[in-house]
Amino acid sequence: MFVAIIEGAQLSVCEKCSALGKVIKQVQSAAPREKKKTVSSARPMPQTRIIHVIVGDYAKRIRQAREKSGLSQKEFAMKLNERESLIQHLENGQSKPAVDIARKLERLLGIKLIEEMKEEVASGDDEEEKAPDTGTLTLGDVIKIRKR
Repeated sequence: MFVAIIEGAQLSVCEKCSALGKVIKQVQSAAPREKKKTVSSARPMPQTRIIHVIVGDYAKRIRQAREKSGLSQKEFAMKLNERESLIQHLENGQSKPAVDIARKLERLLGIKLIEEMKEEVASGDDEEEKAPDTGTLTLGDVIKIRKR
């Protein structure tokens, strides 16, 4: 690993990429650690995964916080840089906000819309990880994928 100046930026790069600029220094990489051998047990150790869940009363919270701030749906949508129809659907409970939209709403309104839940997952499970059911169909729910 090398630290080099390439086109005015100081970057950590590999040996091959270091030829593209001026090398400042070479960084010594630590030797790979040996994995400790452990006695395998019949049961795999559970791992914890954090899932972000939108609260159930999100529509009420959004509407109350928006009204408290004195903004109309149109003004609020402009501040949020989203469509007014999205705000209407969220406040009516017709659609659930995606996590990124919920984070924007939390920052702008100063409310809590996302809860973190811990889920234990056994390591080594061959089951596919499934996204939380949002109640809406996705393209993957509709089509069948043919394996060649």
